[in-house]
Amino acid sequence: MDTLETRFPHVFAIGDLTAIRLMNGMLLPKAGVFAEAEAQVVAENIAAEIEGVKPRARFNGNGFCYIEVGDGMAAYGSGDFYAYPGPTITLQPPAPEYKHAKEQFERVLDTWFN
Repeated sequence: MDTLETRFPHVFAIGDLTAIRLMNGMLLPKAGVFAEAEAQVVAENIAAEIEGVKPRARFNGNGFCYIEVGDGMAAYGSGDFYAYPGPTITLQPPAPEYKHAKEQFERVLDTWFN
């Protein structure tokens, strides 16, 4: 499953098309950071197949987000959603450096759509 290949050979699903069940029975959140990581795995595995090499890339269930809280600050959350027995999530307290990192991340996203 971590290759994101569906039950149909050579057909993959990423992002909102997926329903990845976690160890605790919940589903992986629908977030762009997961879709991007999933896309990277699928792209690497398709390239490997084209090159005649065994696909080895696996989605690891890790993700992060910035949470803007005002006053020029943001918090940073990250998690290993494949952890056993359930996701392990860390939330860093709000700080100006996370607000700056969020803005930098958004600038990268802007290049995707322009």
